[in-house]
Amino acid sequence: MTTLQRVLLIDDDEMEFKLVETHLNFSEPGRYELDYADNIDAAIAFLEKSEYRAIILDNRFHPYSNFTETIPLISKFVGDSKLYVISSTSDDPCFSRASEFQVDEVIDKFDLPGRIKGGLFSN
Repeated sequence: MTTLQRVLLIDDDEMEFKLVETHLNFSEPGRYELDYADNIDAAIAFLEKSEYRAIILDNRFHPYSNFTETIPLISKFVGDSKLYVISSTSDDPCFSRASEFQVDEVIDKFDLPGRIKGGLFSN
């Protein structure tokens, strides 16, 4: 029996959750369990009780301006998880600081489905 790998999506848009869930289930059915947090407090609650293969963090969600404000709030809970920041504006200058925040990769939201199909979380 294969152990499910857990992925946490932190995003204030429930449609993003549905899209990621659909692509995970289509690409590798039964391999991943996706949790969804629409705010930092919910994300911390998930991170305190479970370990994740990967965390997908939306660059901008209310009330924060970008990942440079949200990662410090969750960083002590990330552990060995891969940390991906997603954005519809992947050319934002804030991404020049991604390595300072131990971001494994910044991914354009439009490229995310293809990356999931290509085995993003398998690496």
